[in-house]
Amino acid sequence: MTDRIPCCVPFCRRTVARAKLREGHTEWLCQKHWPTVPKSLKRKKRLAERIADRADERFNALYTQQCGFLQEQLDRATAATNLCGRVWERCKAAAIEHAAGIA
Repeated sequence: MTDRIPCCVPFCRRTVARAKLREGHTEWLCQKHWPTVPKSLKRKKRLAERIADRADERFNALYTQQCGFLQEQLDRATAATNLCGRVWERCKAAAIEHAAGIA
């Protein structure tokens, strides 16, 4: 496994060190392609990340308090993480379409 991650846009040769990304992230958009993502999608991405972080914190706090978890708590945390992933895929698609000249 390499210690560098390439930009998600095809044929873009830019890379970033794996250590500079947030924990758990395996994809990246470079400084050239990130500005091509519409601001509305960027705002949705930030909001989704905050929601996912808050859900994870609440789940972990309740898990340690209760020495276990309820299925509905786990479902909420999983749904927040899935939302964050879907918004990221939309951001990535927008950047790729712009680079290809589609949008």
